Amino acid sequence: LHYKEVNRDPTSMTLDEAMEKYISSKDGILSPSTIRGYENIRRNNLKGLMPLALNRITQPMVQEAMNQEAKPYTDKRGRQRVRSAKSLRNIHGLLSAVLAEYRPSLTLRTRLPQKEVKEQRILEPEQMAALLRAVEGNVMELPVLMGLWLCMRASEISGLTWGCVDFRHKTITIKRALVRDKDNHWVEKGTKTTSSTRTLSVPDYIMEKLAAAKETSSGGDRVVPLSSESMYKRLKTILRKHDLPDIRFHDLRHTAASVMLTLNIPDKYAQARGGWATNHTCLLYTSPSPRDMRRSR
Repeated sequence: LHYKEVNRDPTSMTLDEAMEKYISSKDGILSPSTIRGYENIRRNNLKGLMPLALNRITQPMVQEAMNQEAKPYTDKRGRQRVRSAKSLRNIHGLLSAVLAEYRPSLTLRTRLPQKEVKEQRILEPEQMAALLRAVEGNVMELPVLMGLWLCMRASEISGLTWGCVDFRHKTITIKRALVRDKDNHWVEKGTKTTSSTRTLSVPDYIMEKLAAAKETSSGGDRVVPLSSESMYKRLKTILRKHDLPDIRFHDLRHTAASVMLTLNIPDKYAQARGGWATNHTCLLYTSPSPRDMRRSR
């Protein structure tokens, strides 16, 4: 019988049942992309623990399960892969949240890999110029301009509608994002944090690009008719073609933050433009480029 159809001790639920119940309880509260991530973990991870009742799970079992998750595995395409430390922490984070909800007497002391320190890829001025030349007149021109100069996330760019563009006052209001839900459908959601909902002043030349795009648009409501995944793939192709650093689309935000730091923009204004909840997060985005670090030595 399904767990909802019986009245029993919560700790007698299997981990799979408990995880399903926990995810269901958060649906509508958490971001659709977060719920999607939880569902992916439930389907693909912790296979040895999933059929076990919560009251049978012990700390050594959890440690062994995480040890198994840390080992190399073969993906659906037959490639050898290794989960990142962040992925392992996400898996354990969901597991610990479920146990805290339905079996709070179990205290976890699981040893996990240390967090990875990733080098942020920030484009140098000449590389920014080369990228802007490469996308001029291309469907990727507006996304790159919005990421590089307006510090917008890919999901925010995908979710931007013409109603959020004020041509009279030369502003863009960011209040929605486009993400995948648990069923892999694209859905609109609110911005990542309260601070992420913001109105940006837009330079004249970008407003001119927006006006031209609206005139030639097919009548759709979205400013950029591309998903974040499509923007990521198209950017990668452009970077390879023009021999530019292999950065992520999100690294355009890092570059924008670094430019604001270089221009001595006050922290509170940089934080507001990027939509960061705290100044600490803003500073994390302004890590120096490799060239800057060499110059400082």
